[in-house]
Amino acid sequence: MKIGVDATVLADHNGVKAGNYHLAHNLLKALGKIDKKNEYLLYSYKPIAKELLKLYPKNFHNLILRPQKGWMQIRLSLEQIVRPVDVFLGLNQALPYFVKSKSMVFCLDLAFEKFAQYFANAKKLSWQTKRAVKIADQIIAISESTKNDLQDMYHVESSKIRVINLA
Repeated sequence: MKIGVDATVLADHNGVKAGNYHLAHNLLKALGKIDKKNEYLLYSYKPIAKELLKLYPKNFHNLILRPQKGWMQIRLSLEQIVRPVDVFLGLNQALPYFVKSKSMVFCLDLAFEKFAQYFANAKKLSWQTKRAVKIADQIIAISESTKNDLQDMYHVESSKIRVINLA
C-alpha cells in the first residue's frame, strides 16, 4: 500500500521546530518502527534534511514537488490525480484539492478562528481547515477541546472525529 504524507513541515520550518513539526516527526518515527511493508511518500516542496530522513526506514521516501507557489492545491493535487496513493495523511490541517484516496487530516486546534487578530493568515487557515475536515474520511483531533470546536464551529459529525492526545 502507498501512503502519502504532507511532510512540508519537516522540510520548511524556518528553524522553528514547533508543534506540527514534532507531531509529524514523532508520528513518522513511530510508524517506521511498526510498518516495514507499506511505502510512505513524504511530499514536500523542499528536500527534507538527510540527517532527518536517516531516522526513518527505507520504505519512507521524500518526493520533492515544485513549485512552492500553489503547492498544496495545485501541485500536490496534480500528483494525486496522476499518481494516486491508497491513503493520504494531512498532518497540517490541510488536504490537496483533489484526493482520490482515503484521507485522514490531523487538527491541532482552531485558535485562528477564536483569535483571528493574532494570526496573519487566519483566513487561509480557516478556509483550508474547513475544506480539509469536510472532505476527510477521518479527522484526528489532539484534544476533546479541539473535537468540540470542530463540532461547534464547523458542524463536523462526532463519528468522523477521533481524539488522540499528544504524548
